[in-house]
Amino acid sequence: DNTVDPDRLPRGPGAALPTQASEEPYYIGKLDVFADEDTIVSAGFGQGDNGHRVSVRSTTDGRLIHGRWRIGYEQDLACATTPDGRRIVVVAESSGWLAAYDLETGNEIETTRADDHRLYAVHACDFGNGPFVITGGQDGIAKAWSLPLLQPIKPAVATHSWSVTGVATALLRDGTPVVVTAGGDTTTLTRLADLTTLAVLQYSAYAVGALNLPGGRAVAIIGARDDSLLLWDLNQPEDIYSTSNDRNLDTIACTVTNDGKALAATVQNHWFVTVWDVASNTKIETYAFPAHPTSVALDRRGSLFVAYKGGIARLDLSQEQR
Repeated sequence: DNTVDPDRLPRGPGAALPTQASEEPYYIGKLDVFADEDTIVSAGFGQGDNGHRVSVRSTTDGRLIHGRWRIGYEQDLACATTPDGRRIVVVAESSGWLAAYDLETGNEIETTRADDHRLYAVHACDFGNGPFVITGGQDGIAKAWSLPLLQPIKPAVATHSWSVTGVATALLRDGTPVVVTAGGDTTTLTRLADLTTLAVLQYSAYAVGALNLPGGRAVAIIGARDDSLLLWDLNQPEDIYSTSNDRNLDTIACTVTNDGKALAATVQNHWFVTVWDVASNTKIETYAFPAHPTSVALDRRGSLFVAYKGGIARLDLSQEQR
């Protein structure tokens, strides 16, 4: 029985991250973990005067570091660290606005209108010259923005027939930075330097992730709208592997752990959370989560974070959680 009851998870390091009672009820729509693995960021909303907000917590004891940044209805968020060590949280709002916040102070750094209608995705990346973010919106265009001031870098990284709902990045075997975007009825692989389209899949996707695996492999994980999870070899774009036929794979997290395991996590039907071994193209475990999971995050230690109505649970994937 792999049913997870967050209320029965033990408190303390490595277990559950309780939210404060004053914040409930609280719907958490998105999660991300900073690279230092000490902080997790969530975006969601409460009821009444609580409004929409971003909260920053310790990954060990759930301690609230910052909270109640008032934002519009969030669609996605991303975390990045500048070369001078400044940690930035970037929030994509459904209204089309993009906002950057300083993690240490909680203060807003900059906002910009990134889409005239609606934003669906924001992805942070760094290929050695400092971090930037790529957004996807209703206008069907993926765009790149500087950090922390959100100045436009590339106004059209990739263009789709309609809304861009997923963005991910990776390095090919020869070190070439590439961008994977999902929008309309296609998923596209684009070379970032000159915006050349390298490959196009005729798959409509809810979400995408990408990983660099040992040995130079680069793989995109695609939650397709036909309810399949696809693995796409970015070095050999003709190679596509269908992993599952689970429904509504609308949120994906992925990481390579400190011990070299390539993991992905998905939420299906707001009920199940599944963990995958990307390198071997196999399902590791599926957890029934009656508290209605809405988003997942993974860190390099092999911790799985699951957002659910009322809080965040942490599961140690190196140990069985039953």
